[in-house]
Amino acid sequence: MKRITLLFLIACMCCGGGYAQTVPDFQNILNNLQTKLDAVSYGKWSTTAYSFVKMPGAVPPFNQSSPDFPGKDHIQNTIPDDAHLALFQKVLEGDACTRELLGSAFVDAVRSQFFANQALVTTRETYFRFEVHDWTKIRANVAGINVNDSKFWIPATTIWTGQKNELSLRFDLLPSGISQKVDIPSLWGSKGLLNSDASPGLGDDIRDLFAAYLTMGQQGMVDYMQAVVFETFSKGVLPSITELILSLVKKKALIDGDMDAEVAWDPSGLFDKNDKAYGSTGVFPDIVIQEEYNPWLHISFGSDGWVEIKRLKASVKGDSVKTGILQYWLNWYTVGANGFGSGYANRFAHTSVLRTGGMTNQAAWQAANGSRSQFFVNAGVGINFGITQQPQPPSAPVAYGAQHAMTVLAAGGTGNPITYQWYAGPDASSMTAVPGAVQTSFSPVVDCYSWQGDIRRRYYRAVAKTAACGDFVSDSSNIVVVEGGTPPTISFSQQPLGGVFLPDKSHTLAVSASVAAGALQYQWQKQDPATSLWDDLPGKTSANLAFTPLRAPDSGTYRCKVSNQVGTNPVYWAFSTPATLTVAPAISFDPNPTGADLEIGQSHTLSVGASVAAGELEYRWYRNSGQGFQALGDWVNTGSISFSIQLELDNVTIAHSGVYRLAVRNTLDPFGAYTANSAAAVVNVSSGAIFYVDPTADNSDGMSWATAFHHIQDAIDAVALETNGGEVWIAGGPVNEPIFYDEARTASWDDGSGAVTGSLVMRTNVGVFGGFEGYRGGTGAQEARRNLRNRAQNWAVIDGSRARGGRAAWHVVVFGDKDGPTYNAVLDGVIISGGNASGSGQIQHTHAGGGIYNFGSAPAINNCLILNNIANRNGGGMANVAGGAAMLTNCVFANNTARRIAVLGMDSNRGGGAIFAEGAAFDLNFVTLVQNGVVTQTGSAAAGQGSGGLYYLNADEMGVNNTIVSGNTGGGSGQGTHKPQYTYSALQSVQTGDGNITANPSLYNADYRDLVGMLAYFVPQAGAAVVNSGDPLISGGDDFLGVLRPLENIVDMGAFELSTDAPVLSSFDTSIDIAQTTTIADPFALLDLDNSVFEAPMWKFSYEDKVFGCSDIPESTFTLTVQDILGRTGSTAAAVHVTESEDPVVVCSNMTVDLDSNGEYLLTAADILLLSAGSTDNCTLPENLTVTVSPVGFDCDDAGKDVNVTVTVTDEMGNDDYGVAVVTVNDKIAPVLPSPANTIELSLNASGYASLSLTDMQDLAAGATDNCAIDWIGIEVEKTEFDCSEIGTHNLLMTVYDVNGNSGTDTVAVVVKDIFAPELNGTRDRFFISAGADFTFAQALDGVTAEDICSGDLTSAVLVEVFDAANNPVAFPVPADWELQGADTYNFRMVYSVQDGSGNLTQEEVSLTLYALQLPVITINGANPVTHECATPYNDLKAGSATVYDPESDSDITAMLETLVNVDVNNPGSYAVVYSVRVPAFPSLAPVTAVRVVNVIDTKAPTLILDGGSPVLSVPGSAYQEPGYSAWDSCAGALNNAVVVTGYLDVNTPGIYTLQYYVEDPSGQSAQASRTVVVSDPVTFTSQPGSFRLYTTAAPVDLEVVYQGGFNLTSMEWFIDNVGQGAQTPPPAGTAVKLPINPAVHPLGTYGYRLEIKDSDAFVYSTELAIVEVGKPLRKEFGPSNLELSEGDTARLRVGISGGLGGLHYSWYANYDNGKSFILVEDGAFDEGAYEGATTNTLRFAPYTEAMAGQYQVEVSDDFTSLTVGPVTVANASKLPAAGGAGLILLALITAAGGAAALRKRSH
Repeated sequence: MKRITLLFLIACMCCGGGYAQTVPDFQNILNNLQTKLDAVSYGKWSTTAYSFVKMPGAVPPFNQSSPDFPGKDHIQNTIPDDAHLALFQKVLEGDACTRELLGSAFVDAVRSQFFANQALVTTRETYFRFEVHDWTKIRANVAGINVNDSKFWIPATTIWTGQKNELSLRFDLLPSGISQKVDIPSLWGSKGLLNSDASPGLGDDIRDLFAAYLTMGQQGMVDYMQAVVFETFSKGVLPSITELILSLVKKKALIDGDMDAEVAWDPSGLFDKNDKAYGSTGVFPDIVIQEEYNPWLHISFGSDGWVEIKRLKASVKGDSVKTGILQYWLNWYTVGANGFGSGYANRFAHTSVLRTGGMTNQAAWQAANGSRSQFFVNAGVGINFGITQQPQPPSAPVAYGAQHAMTVLAAGGTGNPITYQWYAGPDASSMTAVPGAVQTSFSPVVDCYSWQGDIRRRYYRAVAKTAACGDFVSDSSNIVVVEGGTPPTISFSQQPLGGVFLPDKSHTLAVSASVAAGALQYQWQKQDPATSLWDDLPGKTSANLAFTPLRAPDSGTYRCKVSNQVGTNPVYWAFSTPATLTVAPAISFDPNPTGADLEIGQSHTLSVGASVAAGELEYRWYRNSGQGFQALGDWVNTGSISFSIQLELDNVTIAHSGVYRLAVRNTLDPFGAYTANSAAAVVNVSSGAIFYVDPTADNSDGMSWATAFHHIQDAIDAVALETNGGEVWIAGGPVNEPIFYDEARTASWDDGSGAVTGSLVMRTNVGVFGGFEGYRGGTGAQEARRNLRNRAQNWAVIDGSRARGGRAAWHVVVFGDKDGPTYNAVLDGVIISGGNASGSGQIQHTHAGGGIYNFGSAPAINNCLILNNIANRNGGGMANVAGGAAMLTNCVFANNTARRIAVLGMDSNRGGGAIFAEGAAFDLNFVTLVQNGVVTQTGSAAAGQGSGGLYYLNADEMGVNNTIVSGNTGGGSGQGTHKPQYTYSALQSVQTGDGNITANPSLYNADYRDLVGMLAYFVPQAGAAVVNSGDPLISGGDDFLGVLRPLENIVDMGAFELSTDAPVLSSFDTSIDIAQTTTIADPFALLDLDNSVFEAPMWKFSYEDKVFGCSDIPESTFTLTVQDILGRTGSTAAAVHVTESEDPVVVCSNMTVDLDSNGEYLLTAADILLLSAGSTDNCTLPENLTVTVSPVGFDCDDAGKDVNVTVTVTDEMGNDDYGVAVVTVNDKIAPVLPSPANTIELSLNASGYASLSLTDMQDLAAGATDNCAIDWIGIEVEKTEFDCSEIGTHNLLMTVYDVNGNSGTDTVAVVVKDIFAPELNGTRDRFFISAGADFTFAQALDGVTAEDICSGDLTSAVLVEVFDAANNPVAFPVPADWELQGADTYNFRMVYSVQDGSGNLTQEEVSLTLYALQLPVITINGANPVTHECATPYNDLKAGSATVYDPESDSDITAMLETLVNVDVNNPGSYAVVYSVRVPAFPSLAPVTAVRVVNVIDTKAPTLILDGGSPVLSVPGSAYQEPGYSAWDSCAGALNNAVVVTGYLDVNTPGIYTLQYYVEDPSGQSAQASRTVVVSDPVTFTSQPGSFRLYTTAAPVDLEVVYQGGFNLTSMEWFIDNVGQGAQTPPPAGTAVKLPINPAVHPLGTYGYRLEIKDSDAFVYSTELAIVEVGKPLRKEFGPSNLELSEGDTARLRVGISGGLGGLHYSWYANYDNGKSFILVEDGAFDEGAYEGATTNTLRFAPYTEAMAGQYQVEVSDDFTSLTVGPVTVANASKLPAAGGAGLILLALITAAGGAAALRKRSH
């Protein structure tokens, strides 16, 4: 508590004049005003007083919301007081600028008025009423007055400031007092009451503020200052005046006085704050100071004496505060009254204008934005300078990027240059200077725009500035608001295009847009046809909207919403033109056809269902038998949108083999006709085995490429022996090194001539196929499927000229013989050359068909070159006779000759250089016949002379389609009724039929020479007439080489479809994660076959041998290469997006950090590196790893902890992993203790003890600081306990800890005080009667004691004084005959007092009354004392229990008797029944009493009950466990703890013992009981019966029990499932008790066994339960059988098992490799099939697949043993290898699909 030295010198009255006319510094006044007010109010201004400065009723109102003054607007008029005072000060200073603007007369008038008001303010003084109360005590020796411990007081006296005041000083010894005049200083002046050493100049500041506000005419501010002064005066100045007056008693000042003038006051309700009169209707409390001094306060007056003050109480009367200070003094300061002049309110008021024509002062301040200097300018107190031409806003919004021109001009000032600065911003409050915009004109480019009600604006203003009066003055223009207009235009250079589309096509809607500024965003939308609203398409946010493929639901109208945003302007958008997509409904198939593997002669049905949403459907079946898909009939119109159809394949042959599909065509406007294909169904017709031919193999059994025959005939003969025939696959050689087969001529025509036929004799049900690479010495392809062959690259030549025996063959290949035709024969993919039918005579076959002789057969001959063959008479290339009907496709006949030699017995010459037919038919499709000829023999017949190509004689109907006949000796001739039907063929002469031409076919294509050798001579040139001239209805199939046709819309004529271009490959992008794999798993899948262009099918596929690594990140390539069947190659580099997902390897290191002085630690970059040191990544270098940690900072909450810090390491690919490092956070900074150290006063409690509480220690440590936090609970002081012997000051060591255990120490002071006055007990009002004895001192002290916590018993120190009614002391004894002067009573005042050793005084005052009367007499009737039984009710009858006689009235007053019964019948003891009666004449007197004594006794015994009964059993050697007992007494209650147990018990010796129990209640009544204890061993089982699980075949076992102990055992009995089996006599202890178990006869199932033993005391002992389970052994009842299953079958293997213990468990095993180990079968998918029930007794094939074939067995187990059943065999249903084209890889993928459109493109 701050003490202030008051130095008030007695001064003369100060007048109001004499002040130097100095202009105050108002800013300095306001800056220091708070400090000065605190000084005079002992800090109360800042803590409390300021909040009372509230005047809600004032106009304008004000509210002092904080104790400071600068920048505050106390009267709430928007202008801070210091700003307005500074404006006023500017006028008072009257500088040249101000005078120029306002005029000197005005400035001088204001100055004069201010100084006049300043002088008048100081003329007003105040008054108040002052009193010193008689509680004050002093010792004094002054002015002849010598008093010792005397009361001192000054009656309430009115004190005037600035005057001499007379005071009346009064003492105990001089109650009339003495008069003393004192000079009270003035309020004003340097020595005035408002100024002091602590607040010098405060009075002057108040004066100047009053004068300023009075001059300005601001009554509100005058009122405000009155409130400030009043609060401060009442809280500080008046208490100080109190001390002053005391110091002036002898006209002396207190020098270094030590009185504390601080006033304790309650802020609530002190004043009424409703109006400025401060509670004109309220009550003002007195302002009181009250002090005690120890030691006494000594005031020396030198030779005049001294005064010492023990205690002081003085007050200023509240009513005088109201009248003297408020009403008389402060309210006197009123604008325009009491002599205060002010004519300037119309200029200085906030709403007035200081300078005519300018802004109001309030507006000037608002425009100044808080700058006082700008405020002076705005208010006109300065140079006349301002804007003369304002910039103008635009008349309309301005488009983004356009300019708006503005101009500003300013004038005035002192002639100095004027500068300009333009400002711009998004709003009026956020404008900033525009760099370089310093001219009068400014044309900013508008960077905002508005959109759909979102209006954006730019704000501009200019500031003009010029130098003047040593400063700068400026003026701001109006704010120009420019509203943004249209945004930058979004322009479209490409709009989306719609259209009509077929399903499964692809289409992309694309837009291309641009904008001058911003970044475009795209959002595609689709229109809802029901609402016409546009819906955003989720995720479609690029410039392109791709449909891959199109589907019918994609039909609709689309548009693209293109959005843009520039900066923070609104988002705006534009729409593309709508594009409508119309997509035909898709043709759907349900069901699709399913294929089958068939044997010759079986049947199969292909079923298809098709439907479409709208249109009319028609269908057509197609089959691909290796020559592409060929139509099996015409289109069939269903006239419906849905249908179902079946294709019956009955009694199939090899010819039925192939891939089937149904083409469905729909016709619908506006799409026209479009087609969809069903799924392909593969039908394999197995004709038997495949035998292989390859001269490079070992020529053993021909069953594989490695064991292939060397000769074709061997293979044909081997196949012919098979029941269903089969195929012969012939290996060929490269184009430049074909394989020549020289077959032996061993087959006889069997016509008796002994002549043999050709090199190769075909057999029924045999197909011969060339074009295979085969074994090729072990390096060949060894094709497993026929459709993997390449006819263009693997040539096999059957050369009759090289046949064994040295002679050429009559025929190279023969079909049929004289005994009959060859059926179901195929010859495909070979070169037939060197045949020479050179026979003569009438054996016809020897001179016909040099290449092929077909006798009555209908073979299929495909893809064969028949070259350089000769016949003496007919058919150099091929002869067809005896009803044969050969089908030739993709064949070439070249350079074959028919010599037409006359043969003995033959009637005429014939011909047919290429083909001869007599009585037989042939059908040519895509056949080329070139350079074949006939020889014109001398004298030969004309018939056949022009048949170098064809000759037919009496042949059946023949077809020549898409065939070239060119360069032959004659195109063809014949005899008979039939001739070939020519269509779409290039012929040497004109023939009737559709599409035939006679143009030169232009054969020989040099581009093919290096590809397919001599075959180039038969390939048309580009642009040849035969190209694209074939049958336009034909689609599908391939040519001689395997090139798919057509490559364009129409097939080419002849055996070759012209292909000009190598493959052009497209590839898919792919991604690879090198953390998972470094190679491409499926390179072929990267080929984009849909977008690649193949004119010839793929032959070989290869790819780059590449291992990807980190260096390939992020992008790399992977090269794919395809070689087509012609040997042409194409490559593509697939883009590979290389990533790696391997997370970094995070290594974490721990570290320790210390918190700083702020209790924080932030991890540095170096720390983070340390935490992650050693972390690595597979691709990213350590220095390039990104490391983040969490948390990154620590504070005091972490101190002393190991904080887990998550360290996240991220590599350059974004892979991350984390680890946890431990950061140990330490706080090592000790607390800082307060300086100076704190002191606390500690008062002893009522027990004479005191201890420092936690709160006390916290007060001692108050002000201690720490970087984290002080442990306010753990403060230690070296001594905390004190008692009466330790009163005084103790300097103690205090230790303060922070929450982390750091400590700081300092010495603190604990002052121990005794504040408790002694306690007086027994004082009471007393009386005595005139008829009795005198009242003695002993009577006064009777029952009175005194006790003090420290001084102890002070009874002997108790003083008592008696005073009469006149307050005169009365000595003891007080006489009973005191003169009552006719009254009934006389009252004395009796005062008790006692003082302890610490000076604490206790006084109590009571009354002593003398009565002139006699007291009533109470007579107790009946026994006294009375004896009463405990716990029974006690009744004291009022009637007759006592009587009362009153001698005063000589009457019985028993009716007034009152009885108080205070008897506790439940507790024995002596109790009082008190009878009392009031004195009738003086009922206020203490009543007269009499007492009956009631003695409560207990004569009943308690109750004792034993728990647990008797006897009880105790085990020898074990501690006896008392079962318990309870004791109860009706009077004393529970007596358990009073029970005494006695008796002898030896727990180690068996026997019978007795224990005695005794209990006695407090009255001596008792109860007894006894208990028998039997000490004996119990039965314990050392061996329990075991449990058994037995098969019925197992040997018998015994349940065996061994026990020990027991006493007087009587019986034992076995129980089975709790059913007794008969009691027996137990054997001696230690003997085994056995129960035999024979599983052979034991019931099956599970049973529980136990043994019970009983003793004579009926104790029962039982063993644990033994479980016996008996079951039959495992036995197989039935087992699985061998199965033969087909693909897709559903079947099962089942086993039946009986017996077993516990549950049965099944495990099925399979051996798929016939010889290797069995493996466990598990439920679920297996290859194309699935297993079910693998853990049950039934294994199901659901369905079966061929990969499941093998041996199966099942292992069955119970809980003990297992049994294996099996194995059995599951075999695939028998079938022969397929001969049909069923392969589904590479070439088969393409051909089976009918050929993608891309495969039918040809480049030109």
